[in-house]
Amino acid sequence: RSKQWYQRRVAITAGGKVWDPSVDAKDVLVKGFKIDPVKAEDAARYVGKIVYEDGKKRQKCEVAVEVSVDDPVEGFIEILKKKNLMESQKIGKELIVECKAKLINVPIKASEVDGRNVKWYKIEVGKQPVEIKQELHSQYFDIGYDGYKIFTLKFKNPGQCFTATYKCEFTKDHYRSSDEVLLTFE
Repeated sequence: RSKQWYQRRVAITAGGKVWDPSVDAKDVLVKGFKIDPVKAEDAARYVGKIVYEDGKKRQKCEVAVEVSVDDPVEGFIEILKKKNLMESQKIGKELIVECKAKLINVPIKASEVDGRNVKWYKIEVGKQPVEIKQELHSQYFDIGYDGYKIFTLKFKNPGQCFTATYKCEFTKDHYRSSDEVLLTFE
């Protein structure tokens, strides 16, 4: 009895919009739905509201499922010229690290990507990662953004104490990707 009722009276939302599994999913199962194959645009929070009546009583419940897509093949962000950066860098010589966003099969518009989506971190062994912020670290670094795909971390006058791993992390809604490079200043 609940199976028939569930199929008739379920409301599912994905990303705040009504989502109909009979149209938006390839296969409808007896007690739910299946998305196959899962694509990046399927990543969302799916909420099902279920009402069950047996003539004497009425019961309600809500179910939520978070779907995320982690496909390393698609990539999302990478540090450019990593091989060159991993060679020893000269103390006192300006250095620019570039991070490129790769928006392959990810439903994010260019207008939704901005400098606030990328954070830079300095990671030293045995210490907590330190977020590099322009307003706090402008004496040592400049953080740049070309308007869409390239994010930069410029070392103004690096010393040996700048030797560490540096991480570029992109975050937008439920999408997250990062890349790291070890920099040595001698």
